[in-house]
Amino acid sequence: IWLYHGNPQAPAAADEPKAVFGASSTVFNFSEREGLPKDSGGNAVVPGSGPARLESTGLMGGSAAFTGQAMVLPDVPALRRAPGAAFALSMWLKPDAGLAKASLFRQGGANGLELGIEGSTLRVAAAGVKPVAGGAVRPAVWQHVALVVGAGKIVAYLDGKEVAAAETALPEIAGEVRIGDGLQGQIDALQLLSSA
Repeated sequence: IWLYHGNPQAPAAADEPKAVFGASSTVFNFSEREGLPKDSGGNAVVPGSGPARLESTGLMGGSAAFTGQAMVLPDVPALRRAPGAAFALSMWLKPDAGLAKASLFRQGGANGLELGIEGSTLRVAAAGVKPVAGGAVRPAVWQHVALVVGAGKIVAYLDGKEVAAAETALPEIAGEVRIGDGLQGQIDALQLLSSA
């Protein structure tokens, strides 16, 4: 391995969010100590409201602690989905014990897309398709949750395993994005990607 260093004429290197996550990404790492979380992805979406508080003891540094109120992302062009467009959602989740129902992600109302928890299972609801559910969400444990939309299919994953799927081509989805509605617990490393 060769390592070259010490060139004072070399341009400064900085982590460019668009290079790391892509130009059409919204990423919240919740590492801020106060105020609203900042989007470190290429979209630079500013939340209309944030989680109840930002914790310094998340899975990977900071996390967002939810007490029932949603973090709301505004209806901006970067978060709108064209009909049939690919989309991926990823987050680390640590729900509190006794959580009965929560919406982890919701956009578009009745004609939109929602990923939630009902009982102890993940539930996916989308326009034009019967809701599907599966997986065992455990309380007080960090778990990876993902939702992938593309190629006429919606698939929910829990810790890397497919737990629910439905075949459908989604219509256009627009409107504000609500994260953690009804959630008692924490979310870390939230990513909304315009590719699957």
